[in-house]
Amino acid sequence: ANFLVLPQTGELQLVGMLDREVQSSYSLVVSASDNGVPPRFGQAFVRVVVLDENDHPPVFQLARYTAELPECGTGAGISAYALNACLRALTITPTP
Repeated sequence: ANFLVLPQTGELQLVGMLDREVQSSYSLVVSASDNGVPPRFGQAFVRVVVLDENDHPPVFQLARYTAELPECGTGAGISAYALNACLRALTITPTP
């Protein structure tokens, strides 16, 4: 479990690492009871959404590119080559 509820304060604490690429959200049920006779119970439903962080560098399709340009008719400001880089794919699995 990545979360812990402190019984004395009810504070929800993170006890593990979060990674949005692994799991984008958590659905938690927090239960509480009193010491009465008879005891009474309550529940709260908590949804934790993990925000994405820029933790993966862009990836180029190839590791090395070669461009051949003529020396005549080229100058500053001329487009020489177009490269594309993309971010690592993110797979999102919905939680019920």
